[in-house]
Amino acid sequence: MLIISSTDMVTLEKQEFSTLGEHLALEFMERVGTSLATLIDQFCNENSAFANATIYLLAGKGNNAGDGYYCGQIMSSMGYRVLALEVAGQGALSKLCEQKREGFIENGGVTKVFDGNENLFDHRGPFLIVDALFGTGFSGKLEGLYYELVGLANAACAPIFSIDTPSGINGNDGYSQEEGEGAKAICIQASRTYYLEFPKLGFFLEQAWNYLVAVAKYKIPLFKGF
Repeated sequence: MLIISSTDMVTLEKQEFSTLGEHLALEFMERVGTSLATLIDQFCNENSAFANATIYLLAGKGNNAGDGYYCGQIMSSMGYRVLALEVAGQGALSKLCEQKREGFIENGGVTKVFDGNENLFDHRGPFLIVDALFGTGFSGKLEGLYYELVGLANAACAPIFSIDTPSGINGNDGYSQEEGEGAKAICIQASRTYYLEFPKLGFFLEQAWNYLVAVAKYKIPLFKGF
C-alpha cells in the first residue's frame, strides 16, 4: 500500500491537472461524489435501520465540499432527503464548489445555514452525516462555528462518513487541536473515512488513527497507473 502526505497529494493533483487539463478537476469531483453516494447507499441497504435515513452534509467552501455536494445530488436522486449544513460567514466558495452547490439545489437538495443558535440534527428519525468541511489540505485548528458544528456532529450518535480526511486532522502529521491536557482531539470522529487514491501519512501519526475507526477498505481511485 502506498501512503503519501497531504502535501504530496496536492502536488500530484496539480501535476495531473497541468498535464491533462483543468477539466480533470471536475471529473475527479464527480467521480468522488458518485463513488461516495454508492458506498453510503450500500451501507444504508446493508443496515436496515438506515434504509430511509436523512443525510446531513457538513459543507465547507472548498473542493472537498464540492465532492460532498455532488454526492448529495446523487443521493437526492436516489430518493434520500439530503440537507446541507453551511457554516455562516465562511466566505466565498471555490469555483467548482459553487457549481456543485447549484447542481445540488437544482436537483432537490436543501441548504441551511448553521449559525450556532440551534442543533440542526433531527433525532426523530434515522440519519447519518457526511463530513465535507475540510479536505486533505487542512492545517491549523477548528475554531468558531466549525468547532461548534464538529462538536455537535460527534455528539449526534450517528454514523459519520468523511471524505479523504476527517475534518480537523492534519494529513501530513496527524495533529489535531487539543482542548487541554489529556482531552480528546477536536476533529470529526469518523465512522468511515473514504480516502482518495492513497491513505494519508497523518492517518498513522499521533492520535489520528483513534478518530478514523475504519479506513483501509474505502479507497476511491482517481489516478491511472496506481
